[in-house]
Amino acid sequence: MLIEILRAVLVAHGTSVEARHASPVAQGHSMMKRFGILVMSLALGLALAVWGPALQQERVVLGQRPAWACGLGQPQTMSADGELAVTTPILPTTPPGAPSGLFPGQYTVNQPVTFTEDLSRLPTPINPDQYQWKWDFGDGQTGSGFKTTHMYTKPGTYAVRLQFIDPKDPTNSDPNFDSASITVIAQHFDNPPVAQISASDTYVQLGMSLSYSAAGSHSLVGGSLSYTWDFNDTSDEAHGEQVAHKFILPGRTFVALIVKDARGAVSVATVPVVVALELPQAHLSASSLSAHVGASLTFDASQSSPTSQPGDVIVKYHWLFGDGTDTTTVSPTVSHRFTKAGTYVVKVQAIDKAGLPGTAHLTVQITDPGLLGLGSKAPVLLGGFSLITLLLVLGIVGNVVRERREEQRRRALEAARRARLKARWATRTDPRSSSLARPPRRDE
Repeated sequence: MLIEILRAVLVAHGTSVEARHASPVAQGHSMMKRFGILVMSLALGLALAVWGPALQQERVVLGQRPAWACGLGQPQTMSADGELAVTTPILPTTPPGAPSGLFPGQYTVNQPVTFTEDLSRLPTPINPDQYQWKWDFGDGQTGSGFKTTHMYTKPGTYAVRLQFIDPKDPTNSDPNFDSASITVIAQHFDNPPVAQISASDTYVQLGMSLSYSAAGSHSLVGGSLSYTWDFNDTSDEAHGEQVAHKFILPGRTFVALIVKDARGAVSVATVPVVVALELPQAHLSASSLSAHVGASLTFDASQSSPTSQPGDVIVKYHWLFGDGTDTTTVSPTVSHRFTKAGTYVVKVQAIDKAGLPGTAHLTVQITDPGLLGLGSKAPVLLGGFSLITLLLVLGIVGNVVRERREEQRRRALEAARRARLKARWATRTDPRSSSLARPPRRDE
């Protein structure tokens, strides 16, 4: 395409040279022509300076020509049994012609594998029905069709390659549209490990970093796990349960986590990520960073700003309150009540008209006011009050018991005294008792 444009410029310039020997009118027309050619040349030079590197990498689509699926900075689109390939890191030791992607999943011999392409991931999606598709499975076998199935009969690592042919325009064809290596093992592992990813965000500005964790991954029967991270760009793989990565290529892609247990069984988890040249700047404040359960807090993102693109504005705000609830508003402010005590991370996404979000967050502490608004001190204070009350009650009960016992003892003593007096009186008034008590006379 560039050669044809340059050739047209040179032909036009040659015509203008021949016009120097023409009539004055023709010469005037030639002068205007040369001026037009000069303007075209300057515009072409500027275009080459801006778009030349991208054209060399096939990242710009001319006319209806589809973008390559596996060029630098393009996402992997080939899938095997529904699992997308991940980008192979480009290293100094990478041999020329090596597959641009790899399938990290578990594939075994004598098991059919279905291959296809997810063309929606291309910068310029195409209609697959307009092309002829030819597959090379790397084991000497080939296939055709946009979606095909193949069975490997021997274990090993194979390079799967796909080419498309435009039957209406042979020049609009690609012999290496996409490629990925697949590893086929002899034995299928039951109960493979579970791979889980948690990401700090799914949007990031070019040149910035996101953090990832595989803490939710676990082994079922295979012992300890190893962790391999593929970021779908030209960077090396990373290893470990916790990693951070700086994104150096713009576009929509995904991060893949490959976990392997001690047996060699693997599982894969992916999380999407959008790497934007620029993201809106989100700012978040709150009416208070601490409150009681049920109190209303107001969150404010009005200081957020869109990107520097002309005409860009913030069109909506998506709020996540950390308690399992979320909402979307046009207003930059929102109120929320927390129904349980705890520490919550409140996050807001300020979303511009292109759908790109800027993210900000803060932490709020929600406490339970308890009885009479005593808060966390309520159990201690109420416990102390209850103990004092119990002691008072026990004291009162003890005093009542003591008084009753004293009253009973007093009554018993009084009854005994009365009984003695009654006995004495009875003795004095009884004649028998008097004769017996009288002393004998001398004549008796």
